[in-house]
Amino acid sequence: MGDGNKVTVEAIGTFRLLFKIGCYLDLFETFVAPSIRRNLISISVLDKYGFSCSFGNNKVSLSNNSNIVGYGSLIDNLYMIDIERSSNEILQIESRGTKRKFINNSATLWHKRLGHISKQRIQRLVSEGILEPLDMSDFEVCI
Repeated sequence: MGDGNKVTVEAIGTFRLLFKIGCYLDLFETFVAPSIRRNLISISVLDKYGFSCSFGNNKVSLSNNSNIVGYGSLIDNLYMIDIERSSNEILQIESRGTKRKFINNSATLWHKRLGHISKQRIQRLVSEGILEPLDMSDFEVCI
């Protein structure tokens, strides 16, 4: 940690952040450390992978190849990135030599990922086996 203390890392893996604007960011070699209260992203690592950040007026914008992929705001002296809230984002972790994958089964998230297709089309993709079974309870009509 920044103060010299050490914390236990339970796993290392890839985590996908889905921004509210519909873009996503895969964070590679992410440490899963439950004792840390907040999820932190290293700006220097983002820079290493070709991302740039612009700061000003208590806001941050994250860009890749001059395209904005996400935004955030300064809260409690940390920039909080505006991500889609979901309890089971895609997460590939490696822990004790085994790999596990948790796949997001949110119909609303797949609706957004697939270009805002209809609920009927999503259900057809599930029935055809193209998508895994989805939780349709969170599906909302776009405005």
